[in-house]
Amino acid sequence: MKTFKSKPLAAFFGFVAIVGASSANATVINFESLADTGNTVSWVADGYTESGFMFNSSDHIGSPSAFAAWDTDSSHFPGSTSLFNNFADSVTTMTMVGGGPFDVNSIDLACVYLDGSTQAVTFTGTRPDLSTDVESFDLTNPNVLTTFNFSGMTGIDKLEWAQSAPFHQFDNIVINSVPEPASLLVLGVGVLAIARRRKSA
Repeated sequence: MKTFKSKPLAAFFGFVAIVGASSANATVINFESLADTGNTVSWVADGYTESGFMFNSSDHIGSPSAFAAWDTDSSHFPGSTSLFNNFADSVTTMTMVGGGPFDVNSIDLACVYLDGSTQAVTFTGTRPDLSTDVESFDLTNPNVLTTFNFSGMTGIDKLEWAQSAPFHQFDNIVINSVPEPASLLVLGVGVLAIARRRKSA
């Protein structure tokens, strides 16, 4: 009898472990699919998608050259294929394809021309309830892709930042998708139901 009672509890903790493990599996958007061995630049269309996320340019919707990536032999290549908004003062918006909340853990940034221009890049994350998180990073070593960690960019459904002078490129965006509460409930009920069926058997 004691053993039977422990099964649903074990199943529940197993469910919690599964959810915890899935949330720990981060997605890294690294733009390596855009790598080209030329020595100029490759244009990237508005609405570019990678790893389940979409990138849009505010002022150039539908443009085939809204974004760009330096070729690997370019003098502006930072050592890893990176994306940049191709138009000054245009806002980059990142969303999950199909919608949904996500957490942004970190992003790599460098000066777009690798010319030593220091700058600050400000990110705004907006949640479904319209609350926001605003975080700014200073590129003090702009010729090297540097990782910047977000402290509160959680549960957002879009991330926005402007391509302001002297301009930047970005790479290695580390993200966790946030499971919907309803999905967690369905999964949890399913796990417990299986445990009960095993008990009755």
